[in-house]
Amino acid sequence: MPPLDRTEIRDRTADVLARYGLVVVTILVIVLFSALRPRTYFTTINFEVIATNQAPTLLLSLAILLPLIAGEFDLSVGASFGFCELLVAALIINKGLPWGAAVVVTLLVGGVLGLVNGLLVVVFQLNSFIATLGSATVIVGLTSWASGGQVIVGNFASGFLKIGSMQVLGSLSVFVVYALAIALVVWLGLTQLAGGRHLYATGGGRVAAVMLGLRTGRLIIAAFILCGVIAAFTAVITASQLTSGQPDLGAQYLLPAYAGAFLGATTINIGLFNVWGTVIGVYLLGAGVAGLQQIGVPSYVQDFFNGGALIIAVAASGYVARRRAGGTAGGISRDDFAPTTESGPAPDDASPSPEIGSPA
Repeated sequence: MPPLDRTEIRDRTADVLARYGLVVVTILVIVLFSALRPRTYFTTINFEVIATNQAPTLLLSLAILLPLIAGEFDLSVGASFGFCELLVAALIINKGLPWGAAVVVTLLVGGVLGLVNGLLVVVFQLNSFIATLGSATVIVGLTSWASGGQVIVGNFASGFLKIGSMQVLGSLSVFVVYALAIALVVWLGLTQLAGGRHLYATGGGRVAAVMLGLRTGRLIIAAFILCGVIAAFTAVITASQLTSGQPDLGAQYLLPAYAGAFLGATTINIGLFNVWGTVIGVYLLGAGVAGLQQIGVPSYVQDFFNGGALIIAVAASGYVARRRAGGTAGGISRDDFAPTTESGPAPDDASPSPEIGSPA
């Protein structure tokens, strides 16, 4: 095998750094805060707390990943999560429903909320950004009406409390296990099943996918339904952990969830929304926020951090898409989030994901 010249070495090094740059950044963040707070940050307990705190954000990031891959946005996922968290508590405490039945009903409601979003987008041809923003507002109103602005508390069945309070491997919350298990299932579905590959094709080029005979409408609706079910599952586990129904819970998770998804598109399968990149992105955010808390910054700085991470992630995703498409560096435009082809940008109904393609 002939030796590599300097150009090839440089190109391969650049490719590795691009593919795993977010991993490097995560390690650097951990090293930085470990140096600043060695007694409290670089500890097993701290990393367990970070993992537990980020578990709901990871699950919601995985939920929105599916519509994003299909070429659509779901801005209602936070509202759906908050409504379902309140709903499962209300069914158990206020309605006296057995906790198993309450969980099933909540998952079904989450799926119905996703179905409504899917129908608005596919059947009524509404822009997903507008449709899900509107549905989010309606769901928030329903949550306020159902709760009267009051926290729902009471005596939950021990079986319900156990599903969220169990610990594994010592003191690690089972919530982390649920999140990683869902990540594995979603990854297998996207990479090993035909439906997952068709979902990428739908988001990568809607017109081309239709010409190939793919039922893009059904795929998009299925993506929204699964998004709603995952949000509802997250709500059930959260209610079990909090032992209450909170009327104002969902909004705080929307931006970090999107930041994690877009950060994920800059690593592993660069230029594509992907599961393991999302996992890394979400826990990078968690590591950063935990470090900021420990050095004593005001709480509002966390909002700056999450918002800045989202802006950087979107910009980086667009830059990566242009580089892989052979474009030139420059400002971010709407075409950075539409698939590119040899003849130029795709039509207006194309995907918001950074680039066309199937998962590697």
